[in-house]
Parts: sequence; C-alpha cells; structure tokens
Amino acid sequence: MGEYFWDTQMDYLKSTKEQMWNDDYFEFLVNKIWNIRSSKDVIDFGCGYGYLGMKLMPLLPEGSTYTGINMGEELLAEARKIFENVPFHTEFINMDLREYIPQKQYDIAICQSVLRHIPQPKMILEKMVNSVVSSGKVICIEVNRRMENAGLYIHGYTYDIVKKDLLLQSRWYDELKNGGRDYMLGIKVPIYMEQLGLKDVEIRVNDFVEFISPKHDGDGYEEHVKNFQKLNNVQGTSYKSK
Repeated sequence: MGEYFWDTQMDYLKSTKEQMWNDDYFEFLVNKIWNIRSSKDVIDFGCGYGYLGMKLMPLLPEGSTYTGINMGEELLAEARKIFENVPFHTEFINMDLREYIPQKQYDIAICQSVLRHIPQPKMILEKMVNSVVSSGKVICIEVNRRMENAGLYIHGYTYDIVKKDLLLQSRWYDELKNGGRDYMLGIKVPIYMEQLGLKDVEIRVNDFVEFISPKHDGDGYEEHVKNFQKLNNVQGTSYKSK
C-alpha cells in the first residue's frame, strides 16, 4: 500500500482547520444549541490529527471520552502526541471509514470537512447514525464550496473571480458525475439525515469570515495573502504595496 495522501498534507490541514470558525461561536453551539450538560462519549469520523477533538473536549463536562477514527498513521501519531496528557480518556482507530463497522454506541458522532471528500458520503453518514444511542447527536461540519467561493475577494490583487467560479463549478460537476467528491455536499447533508431517520434536524451557518488587510496583518500581510491564495487556488497578480 502506498503512502496515505492526507499523511502528506499536515501543514495544509492545520492551515485550513484553523480557519473554520470563531471559538466563541463553537462554545455557543455546545452550550446553547446542543445544550450539553452531562458527560458524553464522542466519536470523531475522519479525526485527522484531532483538531476537532481539541476544540470540543475542553468544552464538555468531566468524564467525557473521545474516540477518533482515521486512516493514516502519521496523522494519528500526531493526534496521540497532542492528546498525550489530556484529562479525559482517548482512543484512536486506524481504519478506512468505508470499512469501519460500529462496534459500540456513543452519545455524539461528529465530523468536520470529511464527507465532501468521500464518494458515497451518505454511506459514511449512515455509519455515524448507527454509532449513536437513540437520544444521541450526529453533527456534521461540512462546507458548501459554492457558497464559500462566492464570498472571495482579495484587495490589491487582480483576478477574475467569476471565471474562477465557473471553472470550479465545472470541475465539481465533472467529479461528482464521475463518482468523485461532492463539493456542494454541505447543503445536502440535512436531507440525507432525514432520509436516514434522524429527527430534529437543524442547519446553521458559521459566523467566521477571514479578513486580510495590510492594516490588520501588518508585516505579515503578503505572506497571509500568499497562503490564502494557495489554499483557495487563486492565481493573483499585480499586487503593489505603498
């Protein structure tokens, strides 16, 4: 078996995960929307190096546990290192999500930017549903890339966002048609949840917006812009600083 692709993308994963939400918004979800008041057993599908667990577990009551499933020993090695001294029980399982068969039931099954990268994501979502108790929660943090791309603007760079938008749409449709990833999955997940028998399905839009400007970023502005361009596949030119 060759090297697992995402094991080679640690820097990319860390850069993108850090731009997912405002921490105060996540705290709001845990405390006000999900209303978690007692300890919970959590299973994280496609946990990667454990970013989501690092954000979620400190917000949960004492006695909560965290189990992460991911394919890729490098990612899991980083996760085990990060979670080495945490005050709650952890377990990490190295397995392809498509082959995973739930062995027990948890209070919460959660994932972040995972389903959109997997062909037949509804199959993985069904595994998440089968992994929780009857009163449990299935939480999917998934992006609709069409919405994400619509808000892209970089001041000081010239690029045609309309052409980029059309190009990406064409790529997304082609990949989906050929059995690949669904970059517009985010808006479909609630329907899949209902079809799989989940109740009280709710949808929320994260309040995070990445803001980059010379005044805001200072000397780090150009590097921040370059990293943003790389992550979003934007070919910008003609930047001029004063």
